[in-house]
Amino acid sequence: MKKNQRRHTRVKPKAMSSRVRVGGSLHLGLAVENLSLGGAFVRCAQVPPLRSHATLEVLVPGVNQPLVLPGQVAFALSAGDAVSRKMPPGFAIEFVKPLPPHLQRGLERLLLELDENALLPLEPSEEQAEPAERTQSVPAFDPSGEVAALRKLVAAHEREIERLEKDNVRLRALLTQRK
Repeated sequence: MKKNQRRHTRVKPKAMSSRVRVGGSLHLGLAVENLSLGGAFVRCAQVPPLRSHATLEVLVPGVNQPLVLPGQVAFALSAGDAVSRKMPPGFAIEFVKPLPPHLQRGLERLLLELDENALLPLEPSEEQAEPAERTQSVPAFDPSGEVAALRKLVAAHEREIERLEKDNVRLRALLTQRK
């Protein structure tokens, strides 16, 4: 079995639904099973491919606009696999790292509304702890691959925003013509 690699406390929202954009599809009203600083697990019968670009939109109490959190599909659990694992079907979205500061603050505010301990760091379990000699031989982190992946993700989100803005202009033009 795979080791627990979680870095952030998971919060189970009560009756929180969302809008999720994955690729060209929009999913409305999906239940958010858990939420953390690093991502979310969303219930969904039809799971998207791994590494698909995804955007999670959730409402923050006291804020009119939804919190729009970009990321990618990091884990998917089909309906068939979900039965054998006794879990709901769905997929996990890993948020872009680092989130822009305004999104980070919004997510932190939402998590604190849901659970006052949500931002506390996780204590490593015994199975996660590594012996000291192994941690010393870890090579230095090379961020170039992460930076390239983030640039691709940002470019994809910028294209999606541009497409949505064009759709908005077309819809307004149609509404104007009907008047």
